Amino acid sequence: MTYPETGREKISAFGHVDALRLKLNDLTYKLGAVAHNPDYELKLAVEYLMRTDFWQLKAGIVPLNGDLQHGLRLVEKAVELRLKTRFPIQYILGRAPFFGLDFYVDQSVLIPRPETELVVEQALSLIPEDREFRCADVGTGSGCIAVAIAVNRPLVRCVATDISEKALAIARKNAAKHGVDDRIDFLLADVLDGVKGKFDLIVSNPPYVKTDEMRNLQVEVKFEPEEALDGGEDGLKVIRKLLRDSGKKLKAESHLVFEISPMIAEAVAELLESESWHYTIKEDYSGQARVVVATHNREVSGFGKALGKIFGKG
Repeated sequence: MTYPETGREKISAFGHVDALRLKLNDLTYKLGAVAHNPDYELKLAVEYLMRTDFWQLKAGIVPLNGDLQHGLRLVEKAVELRLKTRFPIQYILGRAPFFGLDFYVDQSVLIPRPETELVVEQALSLIPEDREFRCADVGTGSGCIAVAIAVNRPLVRCVATDISEKALAIARKNAAKHGVDDRIDFLLADVLDGVKGKFDLIVSNPPYVKTDEMRNLQVEVKFEPEEALDGGEDGLKVIRKLLRDSGKKLKAESHLVFEISPMIAEAVAELLESESWHYTIKEDYSGQARVVVATHNREVSGFGKALGKIFGKG
């Protein structure tokens, strides 16, 4: 049976189609021993290494051309390494998806996560499509937030900072991959130290894990850079500086958007109130407090306290 519109047929390039489906099911089962979402991890491996659609393969629809045997061997090796070492599949592949885009990753940067896409969604809702706009991405890591914003808003120019030169090298590579490197300036800086000018928007996924909780993180997370995770004794060390620097660097009535952990949401709210921010805290798709959207009121102390603590979706 042939599918002329897709260039695929319901046969196997290396044997009976059932053998392929059984192999994929077996790999999914094995990944279940270490992965929270084994289908997702195998999908990444299949689509990056076999260059074909995972769900179509599982349905027995395979490409007319291409060496599936070679690709499948690469997937098997990746799964074997994942099982043996608990090394994150994204680091094994050197790639991770984010906001519909493909990003290079290694151990110098955090693995982009779906929750962080909410930061981009909120940012895009605040950025006009018809005029130039200046934003800053603090702690850019892989550059996923800045790059996703720049790809979706062609008139935006960004400054992206990080304390790691290795992370900035990955971010630059990702910006070039997506053709936005001419609109993002990457700077080695602690939050916004030494950064010139003011911004229409500041975004960030800062470190927010409490130091004493670092040892309780999943094995896979412990492979990620500690400086991108550890938020100090109360999880607020970097967030405090982010608020101070942003208060000085934001234009009037402009916004700060940053990710938080539900575990520190109340503490973040109290901090915002104490420093006169008007804010909302957005929930993620599981109903957990995840993203802060804030504006700084420089005139009326306690303005945030009067209007803050707004928890909502969208």
